[in-house]
Amino acid sequence: MGIQRTRRKGASSAGREIELVTAKRARRQRILAVRDKLTVREINLRSRKIIAALKKNPAFITARRISVYVSFRSEVRTVSLIKELIAAEKKTVYLPRVVPPRKELAMVRIKDSTKDLAPGIWGILEPLGDLPPLKNSRDLDLVIVPGLAFDKTGNRLGYGGGYYDRFLKKLEKVPKIGLAYSFQMINRLPTSRTDIKMDYVITDQRVWYFNRLPEVNGVNEQGEG
Repeated sequence: MGIQRTRRKGASSAGREIELVTAKRARRQRILAVRDKLTVREINLRSRKIIAALKKNPAFITARRISVYVSFRSEVRTVSLIKELIAAEKKTVYLPRVVPPRKELAMVRIKDSTKDLAPGIWGILEPLGDLPPLKNSRDLDLVIVPGLAFDKTGNRLGYGGGYYDRFLKKLEKVPKIGLAYSFQMINRLPTSRTDIKMDYVITDQRVWYFNRLPEVNGVNEQGEG
């Protein structure tokens, strides 16, 4: 009897995992199809609104060491922000570089957005291989995160590789901000235990604050719910 119950439990758990993977895949396909229909003008207009709101965010204002994703295809544009931050020399900018054997991300400081970057394994610009990675990712003050969708409790749906989930898992106390278009905000996403929640999600219509970090670098947060 005990063996049979164990087998049934294992089969049930495997079935739920398959359902979760299927649900996530279907959600990714739907959101990506909508996002990729945006015109360049729409992407740029929405992105400018999102980046303007990001710059007013207290976690962004107080951060000195910032990790930023490099936008690709129809993602919220970040390249202009990266160039601006480097030129201002007030914040240290780190960009992700894929470490293929371990399926991980290394954060690498860049000082020149033209000379320090080259296309990576998926064609996304990333820091050159000879630039040294940040030794301790916990030294970051803020991580700006891409995603295909987010929900109203802070959950994030990535592209399926798990790279950012593995990276963010190490950064429990580091604020995380997701950038997204308004249609990428979902009431509820299918989630698993390995998914990492955001502290903020900024869209072109509003800022979502999930009250996980009541204080960031000594600044009290007052976010929109």
